[in-house]
Amino acid sequence: MVWVYSILPVLVSLVALCMGAVTTSLLALYHTYLMLTGQTTWEQASRISVLYLKNINGNPFNQGCVRNVAAFVCAWSNWEELYERTNNDRNSIIL
Repeated sequence: MVWVYSILPVLVSLVALCMGAVTTSLLALYHTYLMLTGQTTWEQASRISVLYLKNINGNPFNQGCVRNVAAFVCAWSNWEELYERTNNDRNSIIL
């Protein structure tokens, strides 16, 4: 019976490791699905409250699995340029 106490930390660690592995795997599968369908977590989780998706059936950003993966993996953005362009567009609006 003494061997149970000596192996208990290993068993607890193994259970914690398995729980972490299952959680991480499920999260990776979920985000792989989002990547394949061209969605963000916010668009998928709260589709009803996303203003630009409210009156649209389907996903307007879905370009097919291969193009979605290519856009996700190979896309590069310069965030400073994007921020400048957004600010310039806001300043050029005439009310």
